[in-house]
Amino acid sequence: QMATNTELTQQEIKKNIEQATRSLEEEKHLFEALLEHLPTAETAKRLIAARILLVVLGAAGAFVASLKLTSILGAVAWAFDFAMSGLFFPLVLGVWWKRANRQGAVAGMLLGFLSGTWYLYMVRWGGMEPWLGIDHLRFGIIGCAVNLVTMIVVSLATEEPDEATQKMVDEVRIPKGETVLAASH
Repeated sequence: QMATNTELTQQEIKKNIEQATRSLEEEKHLFEALLEHLPTAETAKRLIAARILLVVLGAAGAFVASLKLTSILGAVAWAFDFAMSGLFFPLVLGVWWKRANRQGAVAGMLLGFLSGTWYLYMVRWGGMEPWLGIDHLRFGIIGCAVNLVTMIVVSLATEEPDEATQKMVDEVRIPKGETVLAASH
């Protein structure tokens, strides 16, 4: 009797895995088709796609909010922490360090976001003691540090940007336009 139940359970698991795999493959083909045609689509179609994505993201946000994982102030802090974990140093170093490159930025964003998210989970729900008093509302500090180290190491380990890109970085830092306040102010 127990062997039969185990065999049925294994068959159900295998069946569920096969269904999930088929579903993921279908979603992958849909996503690839969207990415292939969206950049060349006319403006009206891109706007429709953007509106649909906005509704989907809004629904996902509403779902996450309904889980009541934290207070509204905690949710705002988490939003800034996620942004800090993944985006701060690629934005800053992309403007101020000519040696920064795409590979370093992508690796930094991924590892920064993942390490920040891991730290949030472990401190908030995993029972881990906070490091240096950095609680679940300040996890961006951990992700940001990982992001910085990763971006520097990967940028230095890979090919430096071409001359045109480095020139563009220099030009981004030079302000253009009229002076708003005269020297007399």
